[in-house]
Amino acid sequence: MDDLPRHSSEPKINDNCKGIDDPVPANINGKLGNLAYKNITKTCKKEVENQIDLELNKQNGSQNLKAERDKDEDREIQKSIFTFEIENITGKSGAENLNNNVKKEKCYSINTNSYVDSKNNNINDLNDIYKMTRSSEDIQDFIKSTIGQKSDGSSPFFTAKELKRFLNLRMIGFSDMPKSPLKIGEASFSEVFRINGSIYKIIPFNQWYGIESFCKEVFVLEALKGQKGICRIVDKFTIKGRFSKEYIKSWELYAKNNESENAHPTEYKSSQVFGVVVMDDCGTPFEKYQFRDYPEILSFIDQLLETIATLEKCYRFEHRDLHWGNILIKDSEIFLIDFNFARMEAGIDEEKGEIVDVLYKEIDISYDKCLDSKYKKTDDRTIIKILFTDLKREEWMFEGDSSVDLQFEVYKNMKRACRDDWEQFNEKSNLLWVIYLLDKLFLKIKDLKVSYDRFKCAKLIQELVDKSKMCRNTEELLELYKATLISNSCDL
Repeated sequence: MDDLPRHSSEPKINDNCKGIDDPVPANINGKLGNLAYKNITKTCKKEVENQIDLELNKQNGSQNLKAERDKDEDREIQKSIFTFEIENITGKSGAENLNNNVKKEKCYSINTNSYVDSKNNNINDLNDIYKMTRSSEDIQDFIKSTIGQKSDGSSPFFTAKELKRFLNLRMIGFSDMPKSPLKIGEASFSEVFRINGSIYKIIPFNQWYGIESFCKEVFVLEALKGQKGICRIVDKFTIKGRFSKEYIKSWELYAKNNESENAHPTEYKSSQVFGVVVMDDCGTPFEKYQFRDYPEILSFIDQLLETIATLEKCYRFEHRDLHWGNILIKDSEIFLIDFNFARMEAGIDEEKGEIVDVLYKEIDISYDKCLDSKYKKTDDRTIIKILFTDLKREEWMFEGDSSVDLQFEVYKNMKRACRDDWEQFNEKSNLLWVIYLLDKLFLKIKDLKVSYDRFKCAKLIQELVDKSKMCRNTEELLELYKATLISNSCDL
């Protein structure tokens, strides 16, 4: 400090700026002191500010200057990490496109979780976005919300607002619900009633499951309506208020004869909102179903593989929660249910407002290509969009004890397979669930009355589990399954 030149406490002002006597706001650039100036030009003001900055920096001494330099260096390192994060997720061309999108009229704000007008919010490029983010996760959330975004602010991801508009949900009270309900079970957060031959799934909205989750689940059901192996949706709506006496009585009767994990209906307030999905009665859960013979088990395996392979091909679909309680069986036909955590891509007819099938073997929407490829259209009216639930927020799914049930191991294996990136399609995901279901099928063999049927089933299931290790997806396992059946029939 001793070798530094001494400076007066008052910075010098250029002689061109005379007659300054008005106080200067202390917050200009955050550095201007209690000086005064008046009737000076804009250029002169800037010169004053620059000189004052210089003088104050000198007065702060070398230690403060070094701290400033260290801070600037650290800031540049963080910006480099930010750029790396972008390029790591989107590729180099993706980063350039993202930068161009930010420079356009709209971009996504991490802090407000919404689209903002960049022109009015001083957001000019990725450096400005860097200032808005607080962590690596913020960066990734921003990119995934902005990636592929067009100048009109649209996104390749389905938003809650968009889903609500498409589904056109109505709201009723419990007094408008059908009479004579019979509670038959419980699903995730929900009550399941059978009424007049249909199944009513009533889900209370809470901190874990809200209108957005409900809309996603219903949208998947609507998109897959008519697909073989999917439980058909009949109606969907919301309810506000308390359970009626009739529904409470049915709930209590079920709780008396079964162990209930859900809150008693009287605990809900009058302001409580529920989502209701009405579906066909598709039979008994696989968990409780008893198979009759070897042909019925063959039919189960065939339908399971065909259904999942078709959904993967048409929708880049992942169920992500296909435990044996989420497959129903009726008259030897299987039906998949509960799509709360599902991931899919679908086409939207923008004029008709209808969901359309998309065969992905004919459409390339690779994430490695430029972001605009996400908007590839199947025709003039149809645009592909992505629906998924970010399971990073569902930490409980990955905390279960695998020694208690293999289901919890599948969750962990899914997470490892996708590297915790739940937006992307991962063909390994469904295969993990198929292997799990084949393992559960072993438990059902003992119900078969004919010992030779038990032997054949055990042999076939073990062969499939072994061959699944060589497969990348369910379609490949389906082909191996068909070849195995032919081989086994020849052996006989």
